[in-house]
Amino acid sequence: MGVVLVFGGSTFPATLDALPHVVDFTHDVSADHINTITDALENIETKLGADSSADPTSVDYILHRGRHESAQPGGDAASIAYIFDTTNAHFGTDILASFRSDGVERAKLGGGGATDTYLELGSGQAALVSAAGRGRLIYNATLSRWQISVDGGGYANVSTDSSLTMQQAYQNGAAIITNANGSIDITRGVGTPAGDGGLIITDLNAATDRTAPLLDVDDQGVTALGSQTTFRVSHKGSAGTITAIRSEVAGSLDTVWQSGLVGGATITARIYADGDAVFGGNAMVGTEKLLVVGNTRTEGAALFLETTDPTTAVNTGALYTKDNSGATELYYRHASDGSVERLTGRAPTIDLSFNDSVEGVTAVVVGSVYFAESVVLTTESHAMLGTQAGGTAYLRLRRFSNGVLVTNATWSVTGVGLASDVIAAAATIPAAGWYDIELYGDIGGTISLLKGLHLEF
Repeated sequence: MGVVLVFGGSTFPATLDALPHVVDFTHDVSADHINTITDALENIETKLGADSSADPTSVDYILHRGRHESAQPGGDAASIAYIFDTTNAHFGTDILASFRSDGVERAKLGGGGATDTYLELGSGQAALVSAAGRGRLIYNATLSRWQISVDGGGYANVSTDSSLTMQQAYQNGAAIITNANGSIDITRGVGTPAGDGGLIITDLNAATDRTAPLLDVDDQGVTALGSQTTFRVSHKGSAGTITAIRSEVAGSLDTVWQSGLVGGATITARIYADGDAVFGGNAMVGTEKLLVVGNTRTEGAALFLETTDPTTAVNTGALYTKDNSGATELYYRHASDGSVERLTGRAPTIDLSFNDSVEGVTAVVVGSVYFAESVVLTTESHAMLGTQAGGTAYLRLRRFSNGVLVTNATWSVTGVGLASDVIAAAATIPAAGWYDIELYGDIGGTISLLKGLHLEF
């Protein structure tokens, strides 16, 4: 009788069974031996599982349904829950894993090398939006677009190909459309999103000077001169509180606006940051604030604020206003800080030349002057008169139509020789008409002389 082997039964899959080998003519084979081997085979079959196994612990279930237990025996927080290594399985194909359902491939993970890994998804346009606090990525095969749903929101395109529209790239409260005229129309909804601003372009590359414009508007669709507007800003806020266009630069000599012909190197107009403006040129001289090269036309009033006499360069005249005894008058200064002339506020004048003499005290009419209307003679009205041998010579105005003397219209000079005298106070010419000029002396032997009369009114 041989050696009898005793088996305690199969412990697989908890542990691996230690099954001894049977030696002919040495061991007696018993039912325990056969039953233990049978138990081990049954445990292996159970672990592997039948086709379409419903046992979540079976290998068939895990491989076909993709389920695995994340808590591995003996694992810890740093352990990898599941490793799917296809190194020896894909045999050169770039498909590492394919996910299928009902015979349709839903997704696949591919890549034959370290730098060509990709994820490919099937049609997902019918997928529900994500749950709150979650995100969902789909491929919309109908639109040929990648789309995302965030926090329960609707799907938005995330594609970046060349056919992407502005509206697909921007989903934050603004409506971007192509209107009936073919223009791109950006409309920002009231209060959506909250806050100020509409379109902001920021260049953070401050280390390198830019050689191209940050914003370039290139209009090449002009078909008729004068019929298109390339750039327009319309601000419809409260009147008196808005700024339609604001341009800021770093220095006072920097240019905030300039213009010129297309393709031309010459700048025809420029506005500097300090407020200087040039039209028809591109450089300022001295204290100039506005330079216009060429003829100008003003349809309306030109307003001049009072100032002091300006300096003028060679071949340059200045037209300006300044105060004159409380009145604002217009002046002109000649070139090279030349003489100053008052152009307004000067009354019309009448200048008469005489070479008359009258002896005695009887007034003699030596001439007449005509006034077209009632005026007031100013104290700048002069008479050049005198005497030949002493005494006082007098000159006065008398209205021809009624013989009435004009009050205050009197001049006098005492002593030998000629001198200039002015009227002591303003004299009113009462009405239009002729007025006689009378010359006489204060005593019988006086010989009165008259050379000229300047009337200012």
